[in-house]
Amino acid sequence: MDRTASKPVIAALVAIAGVTIVPFWSVESLPAVDYPAHLARLDVLTRALAGVAHPHYRVEPRLLPNLAIDLATPPLARLVGVETAFRIVISVIALLPLAGVAMVQRAVFGRVGLGAVLAGAFLVNRVLTFGFYNAAAGLGLALIALAVWIRLADRPGRRWVAML
Repeated sequence: MDRTASKPVIAALVAIAGVTIVPFWSVESLPAVDYPAHLARLDVLTRALAGVAHPHYRVEPRLLPNLAIDLATPPLARLVGVETAFRIVISVIALLPLAGVAMVQRAVFGRVGLGAVLAGAFLVNRVLTFGFYNAAAGLGLALIALAVWIRLADRPGRRWVAML
């Protein structure tokens, strides 16, 4: 089986990725419904994790499944600031489903083809515009996990270890 993607498919995926993240970087304030609330919460969280107490909030970090941006943004925010870190994280999150579809397609068919390119048409959707970034991250990570699961079909022991 051919385990590669054609150059036009790769070029199309790179173009789709670029077009997808342009809106996250070309406006002053992202047009997501709860962007300001996310940004404020991440600022408080980043400061608290750096040891700066807030007079009105107490941060009690816990590992919850719907807090992907809360795990990824604060460490990066120490280097580039909260808003830039948040834009980087949501740019990656927006591309996770595309990567997941491409990986599943490669695991099933042995190559990445037009299916992954067509999936790019659905990257910018209500999930992102309403600010449900953690849900988009979960979808992308689930697709990546499915691809790993498929690729390890002939290794059941490793398959279970990989999913832990």
